[in-house]
Amino acid sequence: MKKIIERWKAPTPSFFKKVIKAGIGIGALGIGILGLPATIPGLILPAIITTVATHAAAVGGTAALIAKLTKMDINKDSLPNPKKHAAK
Repeated sequence: MKKIIERWKAPTPSFFKKVIKAGIGIGALGIGILGLPATIPGLILPAIITTVATHAAAVGGTAALIAKLTKMDINKDSLPNPKKHAAK
C-alpha cells in the first residue's frame, strides 16, 4: 500500500496526464448518459446505449487510475545520453 501511495504522489509524465484527462472525460460522459433517465421522467434508454455508457464509465475510470499510477523515472541512468546517439 505504501508503494501505491508513493506512486500516486510521484510526478506523472505529460503523455499520461493527457490519458488521465481523456479517461475522466470518457467516464464522465458514460456516467452522464446513465444518469439521464433519473433527470428526465419517462425516458427509457435502449439497452445498447446503456451497455456502451456502462463500459465507457468503467474504461474511462480505469484508464485514468492506471495512468495516474505511472511515474516519471528520474534516475540519471535512464536518461538518454546525447553523446552516445550523436551522428559521427
